[in-house]
Parts: sequence; C-alpha cells; structure tokens
Amino acid sequence: MIFKGEMAKRDVGVVKIIVLFLLILLAGQGWGWLDQRQGVRTPEKTGIKPVAAPAVTFEPLGEGEKRELAAWRGKYVLLNFWGSWCLPCAVEFPALLRLAGDNQDRLALVAVSVDTNPADALAFLGRLRKQEGEAVDAANIYYASDPQETVVSGIFQSFRYPESILIDPDGRMIRKFTGPLTEDNIVYIEHVIDNTP
Repeated sequence: MIFKGEMAKRDVGVVKIIVLFLLILLAGQGWGWLDQRQGVRTPEKTGIKPVAAPAVTFEPLGEGEKRELAAWRGKYVLLNFWGSWCLPCAVEFPALLRLAGDNQDRLALVAVSVDTNPADALAFLGRLRKQEGEAVDAANIYYASDPQETVVSGIFQSFRYPESILIDPDGRMIRKFTGPLTEDNIVYIEHVIDNTP
C-alpha cells in the first residue's frame, strides 16, 4: 500500500522529469532561434559538403545547340527539372524567371524539360512568354529537353518535379530543392550568390 507521502514524493519526481524535458526542449528551440537570427543557413553553417556535379551535355529544347554543364563554370547554375503537365512547375516558373533576371551576370538558369513530347514544353513556354514577356528569353536561361529522362533520372536521380539543384561557380552541387522553390529558398540562393567574392 502506498501512503500519501510516498505518492507525493513520486509525483514530485515525475514533475521534475517533465520540467527537465521541457527545459531541454526549449533550449534546443532557443539554439535554433539563435541560429535563424544569425542569417541564412548556408552550406558552411549546415555542414553540407559540396559534391562535384557530373559532366553532362544538355540537348536543346527546340532550336539551339547542345551545351555542357561545364560551359557555365564561373557562374552559379540553378538546374531546374520541370514538365509542362506539372502544375507546381508552372506556378514556380515566374519566380525562376525573376531570380534569373535579378542575377543575370552571376546565375545561369538551366531549365530541363522532362516532357516526352518537346512540342508540349515549347507550347508551355509560348504561354509563359505571353504572361512574362521577354524574361522567358533572357540570355542567362537555357532550355533543355530530356524526354527519356536520361539526364534527370539517370544522372541526377531526380524523380519528383519540380526539383532544382544549385551548383556553385566551381561546378559543385551545394543544395537540392525538392518541390517548387519557396520564398525562403530564393532568399537562400540570393544570399549565397551575394556572398561570393
């Protein structure tokens, strides 16, 4: 039989454990809050190690020439995988165009369509051109086609669209974004670009 005094001691012990757990939880949140106040979490802050991007040659979407990924060395590259049938891709595209437009000298946008029929992707770009104007045809944007997904799935192991990979001027993949880019993702990309010597 448990007496009231023993129950009270046990209850105090349980309360102490709960309070200790809450303090640990709050301390963890506090450090996360502190880290957020220190600015954008760059690869250096997160401990993510850049990985060399594979040597890839892109087929043009429509007219144009094949381009090697290495052709953009010295600039950041945002490699974006999309499809004309993909609603999140369509929603994301204006933000991609603005990002490319705001960073023309420092960023190349390589937009790789996975449409099995390249004509569908070209029709999508035609509709986008009516909305966004000449931003669609900026000099730092290259549209590629990968209908068999040999590059997208075979080399970059991407299966969900849209998906983007940020590559630094040395040709190293430093961040992968699955799903449409958020405002925080765009802030991150601009922060990384702006803080490169």
